[in-house]
Amino acid sequence: MSKSILSDVGDIIDGAFGLKRIDGQGIGKAPHFRHRESCRTVSNEPVPYFDGKANALIRKMYEKIESNLNADRSPSKKNWCLSKSYAKTGESKAKNRDKKIEVKLERKIVTIPDGWFNQVPTASGLVNKHSDKRGSIDLVHRCDGSSYEFIELKVRSDNPLFAAMEILQYGILYILARTNKQVKDVGEDKKLLKAKAIHLKVLAPTNYYKEFKLEWLESGINDGLKHFLVEINCGFLMDFEFEAFPSCFSLSPFPTVEVIRKALKARKPVYP
Repeated sequence: MSKSILSDVGDIIDGAFGLKRIDGQGIGKAPHFRHRESCRTVSNEPVPYFDGKANALIRKMYEKIESNLNADRSPSKKNWCLSKSYAKTGESKAKNRDKKIEVKLERKIVTIPDGWFNQVPTASGLVNKHSDKRGSIDLVHRCDGSSYEFIELKVRSDNPLFAAMEILQYGILYILARTNKQVKDVGEDKKLLKAKAIHLKVLAPTNYYKEFKLEWLESGINDGLKHFLVEINCGFLMDFEFEAFPSCFSLSPFPTVEVIRKALKARKPVYP
């Protein structure tokens, strides 16, 4: 039995981007798409015809995730519940400085009363009672009554390719929650699972994207999502975008909530 709902999905992603050699080796420790050098590799030499391959990648990811389901378990009722996790005095669970600043920013954002939520669980209980409890979306933003943004928030950690694949995996878990009866029956009363549109986003400072050219990746993911959702006859839309805070936005010194609120309103596509 799989240990995680995402078991072996990393191998599928590495294979799609040509990051795993025939001997199973690649850049750094698997999953290889986690490493900045991998992101540089696919930025300098984009995967040929990725628009045509993205649908196959998304389908393989979905099928692998669905096959990892434990048919004898019901998912946690906390999955896809919108909630806010605020900072606590003296709390610092993040392992490194980059993660700490991301957590601090995330928890400041959810104090803004404009439909912001964080750490939304997606996969708890899908395999066993201990698995995937940390599989939560950084930020969920309610745009209106029928559409939401799922946001992978980054400051300096990881890289844009890894961040894109993180939020794409959450998007596929969402598709599973809308289409697979075993998962769907637990969450039918949740507003988030009745959305007409889900917008997957990677959000980071402008410098986060500076050394990478990934417009082809954004285009390919959107093409793949469009075709896959038609293929499985979903009743909602899903798209993907790299976004950046305005160039004037700085985290040193750490900004006030009002400055963060203005920066969120002024965020822009990396590839307009």
